[in-house]
Amino acid sequence: MEMNKFVKGMAIGVLAPTLAFLLVKYTSLEQAILPGKPHVIIALALLINLIGVRFQFKKGQLEVGRGWMLVTFVSMLLYFYLLKK
Repeated sequence: MEMNKFVKGMAIGVLAPTLAFLLVKYTSLEQAILPGKPHVIIALALLINLIGVRFQFKKGQLEVGRGWMLVTFVSMLLYFYLLKK
């Protein structure tokens, strides 16, 4: 396992969920776009990450994809944990 590529994948994977969390937390963008649907922006960020993971695996960059997938999985767990509150 090449650690530099794995860490690079983790760094890329953190971008979309972090941006979505900041948009939901500090703006009213979610209520402006889809007022009746809670957490749609965060779900879209996770979907973007899953698509990115697929393309990394398809290109043969397995370590980058694995790092990205790990962050996406942890983000999903956090998302569902915070949704329960």
